[in-house]
Amino acid sequence: PPPDFRVDADKGFNFSFADDAFVCQKKNHFQITVSLKTATTPAFIKVKDVCKSVDRFKLHLFGIKMESQGSSIKIEQSQADRSKRPYDPPASNPGQFENDVEVVWSRGFTADSVFRMGRVGINTDRPDESLSVHGNMKLTGHMVHPSDIRVKENIIEIDTREQLRNVSRMKLYRYSYSQDYLEVAGLNTDPDTGVLAQEVKEVLPDAVRESEDLVLAGGKTIEKLLVVNKERIFMENVGAVKELCKLTDNLETRIDELELVSKKLQTRRRADTTSSCYTVSSLRFSKRVCLSSSRTSSICSKKSTSNISTDGERRPPHTPPDEQTWCSPRFMQFLIVILVLVMCLSVAAMATLYAM
Repeated sequence: PPPDFRVDADKGFNFSFADDAFVCQKKNHFQITVSLKTATTPAFIKVKDVCKSVDRFKLHLFGIKMESQGSSIKIEQSQADRSKRPYDPPASNPGQFENDVEVVWSRGFTADSVFRMGRVGINTDRPDESLSVHGNMKLTGHMVHPSDIRVKENIIEIDTREQLRNVSRMKLYRYSYSQDYLEVAGLNTDPDTGVLAQEVKEVLPDAVRESEDLVLAGGKTIEKLLVVNKERIFMENVGAVKELCKLTDNLETRIDELELVSKKLQTRRRADTTSSCYTVSSLRFSKRVCLSSSRTSSICSKKSTSNISTDGERRPPHTPPDEQTWCSPRFMQFLIVILVLVMCLSVAAMATLYAM
């Protein structure tokens, strides 16, 4: 990116609308502030189609006439005895071309705004990002990030199953920072909960990156301190929750199907039980009807046979016939036992014959 170059006329100038420029009131007394900042530190510079390495930076100031822009006006420094000497602007601080008492902030283009090219550190003199804060930060609003699809490309939807596996592989710990680091970072001694950068790097390499070396209060130096992008881990959690929602929906669908099948089975069992009860009751009723009809017919026949004999003579009313003794239950049981014994003897005899 091009360097930021800014010249501010502090004293001894009036703005001329006719010339559209600042006009010096006095020839030998004025004050200007020149700011030259770069986003990165350049390493090479091209001079007459040849790239040369940059060893140091030096600011050279000169004036240009409005009517003759090809000529330059040498700027000299006035001494206390009104003598002149070449002006060589030094850098009061490393990397800065302004005095300590001067404000490094400038008014922005929008209303009620200021800007500064470079890094800003709060509670630290070695900021390694655009804004480095050592300590806690209180925010009453929201942190917003640009997420418009019009500024994005190579958009690919990822597999949420992989995110669920990544989240399950990450471990959470309860820990406290060392006393040397607390003094440097400006934190309190309260325990915290989080992840370890070395373990997260194995699961999500793009969520961990290296920062500058950190010198602790005791003099120990931690080279390339690892920092974690928690926003990346948060988006991984969003994908894992989405996959869990899918699994929950599938389980709910299966549970609903099982409930329907269970209801159908219960209805079918009830129908089978009702039909079996109806069949048993109908069979019992038919048996009762048959028994009652048979009993009625047998009673009628008994009455007729008991009252009238074969030769036409009447018998006593309750005298049983001779055939009833042969068909009694005891006689039938006795007959069955005899038949079983005969069969057993026959089987034993046949076995004896085969054995011999």
